[in-house]
Amino acid sequence: MVKSITRSHNFISVLVRVIYNNDRSMTSSQNKMSEQSNYTIRLENKDIVVRLNRESIDLEQLRMFLDYLELESIRKRSQLTGEQADQLALEIDQAVWESIQSKFTGY
Repeated sequence: MVKSITRSHNFISVLVRVIYNNDRSMTSSQNKMSEQSNYTIRLENKDIVVRLNRESIDLEQLRMFLDYLELESIRKRSQLTGEQADQLALEIDQAVWESIQSKFTGY
């Protein structure tokens, strides 16, 4: 059973383990955490519902964590190979540099 976590990095670590756990069949006692916890996690159909005590979590850290989860989800669904991703990153870097080069070099 997941215990109450007050530090956000511990919360993130626990949440990642819960979300990415291959065995997603949680018992009802694990589905709803104790009343003393700063959060609850419930599985509803295809959704994971997380309720947080707003005083225990920094909103910016939460946004960053959710962005990370979203990017990981996209990465897992992606059909790009590592080589294709590297090439795409180089093309993006080159396009960005071309658009801002004059600001740095005066050309």
